[in-house]
Amino acid sequence: MSERKSEPWVIWYATILHATWGVCMLGWPESAGATAPSAIRDLMRSTPLAAAVLLVASGMAVYVMFAQRRLATLFGSTLLVPQQYLLFVAAAGAMGAILRGTFADGVPRPWAFIATDQAPTVVLAVVHGIALLDRHRADIASWIARVAGGR
Repeated sequence: MSERKSEPWVIWYATILHATWGVCMLGWPESAGATAPSAIRDLMRSTPLAAAVLLVASGMAVYVMFAQRRLATLFGSTLLVPQQYLLFVAAAGAMGAILRGTFADGVPRPWAFIATDQAPTVVLAVVHGIALLDRHRADIASWIARVAGGR
């Protein structure tokens, strides 16, 4: 089992971001129209449901981060998968906006303008995924070796 070497700040960043999006969606439903969270809202087909999913994923991540000694397993990290999934959904929404040349609310802008604005969402999805893999690289390598070895 791999040992945690440093605080996984990117996981905390994603947790705080999702909690912020969730609270804003509950208090101010129009905030769900922002480009990155709108992709999550569209997937859920409901602003309150999207807010609830974001808050639950944030809560799961907080639990993992505070209970990490007990959850320093691949199972513990599976509780972070919903957060990663939501990051990928938001990143896909951001990429769609870049390709269309319009923000989620329909405001047209040059693709480079939108790319500059939405880059943090896309980068966060990638870096968070790498952080999850890094948390358990020894476990993953061991599993791959067993599968490749036919055991």
